[in-house]
Amino acid sequence: MFKDFAESSVEPPSDVCKECGTPKQIGCSHLTKLNNSEISDTSVQIARERLLEPFHLPTHAEIMKAFPSYDDWHKFWEKNHIFELWNKEYISALVDYLADRVAKLGKLRIVEIGAGDGKLSRFIELVAQEKGLDADFEMIMPTDSNKWVLNDNISVVKESYEDAINIFRPNIVLSSWMPPGQDWTKTIRQFDCVKEYILIGDCTNCGDLEQTWGNFNFEEPFHVDSFEREVLLDLHRLQISRGDVFAHHNVLGTNKTHPYSWTVAFKRV
Repeated sequence: MFKDFAESSVEPPSDVCKECGTPKQIGCSHLTKLNNSEISDTSVQIARERLLEPFHLPTHAEIMKAFPSYDDWHKFWEKNHIFELWNKEYISALVDYLADRVAKLGKLRIVEIGAGDGKLSRFIELVAQEKGLDADFEMIMPTDSNKWVLNDNISVVKESYEDAINIFRPNIVLSSWMPPGQDWTKTIRQFDCVKEYILIGDCTNCGDLEQTWGNFNFEEPFHVDSFEREVLLDLHRLQISRGDVFAHHNVLGTNKTHPYSWTVAFKRV
């Protein structure tokens, strides 16, 4: 595991719950002393179903409260082909990070590769509009080698990741939960238009640990191509993913100082 990805050795900051690592301003079951008896089965089921709605972006606390027990949490991930549950706080922090990059990169041309259902790109676009930052985003284009369409209002462009970058010429590439055993980053770095790419997911199961994420070898693959890595810890602490179940047995359990999924930026030097 990466040195700067240290988990167990890191003491949770004072502004997060020591049980699960959730920022106190967000709230969680430990901080609010949520009791299973306080929520009816019907309300929990409705809350859980809302998480699957294509245009609904829940808060971090809303997600946590939808799963009062480990069984509820485990069954949800087993039933639904989802890797990460996007939440308002995470998307807002990601939009702020991207907007800060405008000073360095100019207006943002963002292509999401392997976008699946396109939710991530859609939520970035919506939150950027809400924040009045949409002028900073020239383009946010979700692409995938398979056509996934949530409805008529969300289209994912059917292109391979190589063709998508070549066609749309982005300055930032997003990749969430890259397929295991595949490394797309070497190809991404060969496009001069790409000044940064951002990886989201579990570094042990997305892409290739060494080639995609880097594992502190003498010559990291991204260093060879003149990129540097930045772990976005403020975003990482807001993430909720299916890996939390397998890594920590219960997303609401103890001794969980960090989520399982990461957000890491690689920037051209």
